[in-house]
Order: sequence, then structure tokens, then C-alpha cells
Amino acid sequence: MKKTWIAALVFAFATAVWLNQSVGGRDWEALRDRTFAAPSAHVLDYVRYPFVFLYRRAHDEEIYFATASAILGRAFDADFADRGDVPAEFARMPPADGRWHAPYTEVPFEYPPLALPFVVAPRLLATTYAAYTHLFGALMAACLFAACALVIRHAKEEARAKLWWMATALVLAHGAIAIQRLDAVVALLLALAVDAALRRRHAMIGVWLGLAAAAKLSPVLLVPVAIAADFATYRAAPKRAAAMIGAATASSALGLAPMALASPGGMVAMLTYHAKRGLHVESVMGSLYGAARAIAGAPIRATLDFGSHNLHDAIADVLARLSMPITIALVAFVAWRAARDRLAFAAAILAGCAAIWIASKVLSPQYFTWAIPLALALPQNRRAYAALFAAMLVGQIYFRGYFDYVYEQRALGVATLLVRQAALVALLVFALRDHIPSTHDHKP
Repeated sequence: MKKTWIAALVFAFATAVWLNQSVGGRDWEALRDRTFAAPSAHVLDYVRYPFVFLYRRAHDEEIYFATASAILGRAFDADFADRGDVPAEFARMPPADGRWHAPYTEVPFEYPPLALPFVVAPRLLATTYAAYTHLFGALMAACLFAACALVIRHAKEEARAKLWWMATALVLAHGAIAIQRLDAVVALLLALAVDAALRRRHAMIGVWLGLAAAAKLSPVLLVPVAIAADFATYRAAPKRAAAMIGAATASSALGLAPMALASPGGMVAMLTYHAKRGLHVESVMGSLYGAARAIAGAPIRATLDFGSHNLHDAIADVLARLSMPITIALVAFVAWRAARDRLAFAAAILAGCAAIWIASKVLSPQYFTWAIPLALALPQNRRAYAALFAAMLVGQIYFRGYFDYVYEQRALGVATLLVRQAALVALLVFALRDHIPSTHDHKP
């Protein structure tokens, strides 16, 4: 028990403090300039500078801060709201008049309403951007801690400390991305679904998957995967399947209801926003297309629009449109394998996540946060864990080290992306092999 608590506290320190230590862009630049101008006068900053650089705050947090400030009628730096080239309705902001401004109707927001409490709550307490980022990071760290704890509590007592150390290794490989984005909320909801599956509470599986869909939209594709993972039970007891699907439908509708009530056009605007996004330079199809262009001697540089770096030409636009049917087909394949091979629930959901990431037109390293509790639910699947660890580590390296090489499509950036994508494919393959032994399985 003592070893477990120590390991859990190390995880809490790693997420809430160690990854949460750095500053925003302008403060980082100022610290860098004064430190290297006179190292002897700033010894402490000189020593810790590599970590300040590695864990510097993300532009996403600036967008969150700007959004929360606009909703609350508080002042913020106009540059914080920059998403690149976006539709006019996503470029407007209300005045800082101290009054409440409704999200979607007055304040543009590209996320479903379930994300709003996590974005706005830190701003209620923080008067500065620096304070906001640390509070937001601590909130996401709390979500990750709860997600891991929900899964680890089902393990044998003697294995729990090891699982906490494995979780710490994953978040350190992932880096500050783990706590500087809203994806920790999705990780918590998926962990709750795993917890419900392990306790055989089918309706609650639907509740948590429905809320995950309401939080990030694409997890809605995990519902058929979850059904397939326990297909024998649902076939024998259709009422359980109906309860699970009904709960998923109700919870996702409830999660999206505030948007529909606040702004009838808010849902359409959000879906249109994401539909117009181009082929993300970090997506699997984007990296393959970028590599083909580079090999042909005609590299294509990504442009910043809709909050990410995307590729734009006739072929890239076609690939972006094809991403949805390809995603549905790959997720359907995972569901078929889950039913046929009796995949463990966490393995099926992990494979479903990998399928979504591989086929989607948008793929940011932050999405891998979803998989942290899922990997802990499969401690015997070392290859899946290793593949996830590799994908996270490579993502942190290029995202923090030389992201300009990626969106400028230089050779190193293109090659690094291909390595990361290979790790994702390996993750999908290894997750699909984590089946539950049947009575006919035997060891030689």
C-alpha cells in the first residue's frame, strides 16, 4: 500500500507540478533573452531553462484564456484568440465590459459545451494569463489522476504501484501536451467507461461514452466498438444493448443541449467549422501525401487556418473529404475484430481510438492523452504500451523541438512524422491482439 501511494504521489507531482512549471510564449522569450544575455546573473534560470523550453505553454491555452475572458467580459491580449484563417463568425469577440457574454452566440467556441466549465472555471480565479495556465494545467492533471486511479483500482494490490509508475512514464513521454489541452477530460470519461465495463454496468458505459462524444465528437464512433467488445452479452440480452445505446444517446444529447438552447445555429457553426478544416499536416494521410510530394521534389508547405497547420491543394482537399468514410470503415473493421476475437473492452476502445487517429484528417499529439488510462487497463499488453509510449515521445520531440520543420515540410519533419505514424499503426495492431481467452484456448 505504501509503495502504491508513493508511486501515485509521484504521478501527481509529475503532472500537476513538473509538467506545469513553464510560462507562456512572451514570458518565455523574455526569460530566454535575459538568461542568455547574462547567465551568471540568472544561474537558476540558466539551469532550468531546458525544462522551461520543453514545457512552455501552448497557444491552445491562450485561446482558452481568451474565450473564458470574453465570456466573462474581461480583458485579454487580442493575439491570444488568433486561430489563423477562420470564418468571420470565429474571428469576432465582444468588448471587455465586465458583463457575461453567451458562448456561441456572442463568443465563438469550436468545442462542445461540455468543455466550457473546464475553460471558464480557472478564469474565475485567475487574474492573469500565467495564473490561468497553472490552474488549468492542475485541473487537467486532476482529471488524469482520477482517470488512472479509476483503472488502477481494479488491478491486484501488488501490481498497483507498477501501474502508477507506468502512468508516470507515459505522461513524461507525452510531455506538457498532457495537461495543456482539454483531452484529459476525454481520458477521464473513457476511464469511467472502462470502470463501468469492468463492473458490468452496461448503461453506465453508454453514459460515459456519450459524454465523451459530447466533449470531443469523434468518440461517438467508439459506441459500436464498445458493443462489439461484449457482443455475446448484448446478443443474449438485447435489453442491455438497448440500455447502453439509449444511455449513450441521452448523455450525448444532454451534453450538447446547452449549445442548442443557447444558440440554435451554434451546432451548425461548430460542425461547419470542423468540416471546413483542411488536411492536417500531422495526420497520417497528410504525412504520407507530404512525403510523396517531398520525394517528387515538390514539397507542400502547410498554412495556419482553423487553429492548426493544414495542407491545401486539389489532392489534399480530396483526401480531407475522404477521411470520414475511411475513418468509419476502419472503425467498423475494429468493431468486427472486437466481436470476432472477443477483445478486452479497454483493448477494443484503445484500438478504436487508434483507428480514429490513423484515418482522421486531423491528428494532433494531444489526442494520445485519451489512451493513457486505456493502456493501464492492459498491463499485460507490453507491445501496445510500448507503441503508445513511442508515439507520445516522438510527438513531444518534434512538437517541442522542431515543429517548424513539420509544417514547413522539411526532410527531418516529414521523416519524424512517418516514424510517429508507424508507432500508431503498431498500436492498432497490438491492441487488436489483446483478446479474452476462450475455453478452447490453451497453452502448448
